[in-house]
Amino acid sequence: MKLQTQAEIEHAIGGRPRMKNSKVRIDFYVLQDDALKLKQIADSKGLALSQLVRSITREYLNQV
Repeated sequence: MKLQTQAEIEHAIGGRPRMKNSKVRIDFYVLQDDALKLKQIADSKGLALSQLVRSITREYLNQV
């Protein structure tokens, strides 16, 4: 049986390290036609829908 080192135990106790820019969940509703269009765009670019929405949001916020 292999015992963990003290460093491995300390690392396991703390869990995952905090991210510098952690994400938060924001729930919102869009029209069904808009949702379908967003899904089509995401599929055509090979992105997840959330990735597409985040990138669009980032672009908009950088312009404001």
